[in-house]
Amino acid sequence: MHFCGENLIDYSVASKAEACAMHNPESTQKPDNCDLTKKDCCKDVQKVVQGQDELSKTQKTEIAPQYINFLSAYFISYAELFQPTQKNVSNFNFYSPPLLVHDIQLLDEVYLI
Repeated sequence: MHFCGENLIDYSVASKAEACAMHNPESTQKPDNCDLTKKDCCKDVQKVVQGQDELSKTQKTEIAPQYINFLSAYFISYAELFQPTQKNVSNFNFYSPPLLVHDIQLLDEVYLI
């Protein structure tokens, strides 16, 4: 982390934080009549977090058989939601309608009005 005064200028996790323009040592130009040196207001702060040296072995958890059946049915039904639907296949295209022997509407005397 790079601070300029009390303000946080840059924060970096994996690399070095960039400094501000006031912190650039190459741009320090002193006037000829000035002998005083100004204290640098910038500071770099590093925070180091120690990692774990030994890894602990986790316990194996077992799933009850009724949960296995439920989960497998759930995942199969969920996966079928995203399958493309089949076209409606009509089996009547291959068969002709039965022959009319009598006009049933006339026999029953049913008329549409």
